[in-house]
Amino acid sequence: MNDSVVLNTDTVERGAMAEWVRRFEQVWRKGQDELENMLRLLSPSVQLSAPGLPAARGRDAARRVFRLSFRALPRLHARVNAWSASRDLLFVDMTFSTELSTGHFEWPNIDRFRFEQGVAVERVAFHDPTPVQAALREATTDSHRNATRPEHNAGNLFPACGTESNPSR
Repeated sequence: MNDSVVLNTDTVERGAMAEWVRRFEQVWRKGQDELENMLRLLSPSVQLSAPGLPAARGRDAARRVFRLSFRALPRLHARVNAWSASRDLLFVDMTFSTELSTGHFEWPNIDRFRFEQGVAVERVAFHDPTPVQAALREATTDSHRNATRPEHNAGNLFPACGTESNPSR
């Protein structure tokens, strides 16, 4: 891969990998409000894979998977800790965080992006989904417990978050 990557697949704007990573972090810092900008960093035929979530191919499927995640974790954000690129691969070390009814929750993640002709065509997330799923179950249980109290009748704030994993990972 040369030094130029596509920063926006709608406009085909190109720039340095460091700028791509900066935009990636910027959209994750704002979370679900920046979903469309996240998708613009990726190929229209992008393939996404993450533990505990259905695999996605294409922007519409990616949008559905991201919305599923944000529905379960509406305050989901991430920060980039470090990144490294070599040839057509980019590795991003990041920390996801969210607020659950049980408190603040974080987990480490590595995203591996594969680029073709400067366009991000594949993203594979690597993290252990077990603590995330356990925290969601605990928060859901806590939410149900609190829903019976009149001062906290919010119902189930964290519906099931697509528990089928991609079997090829």
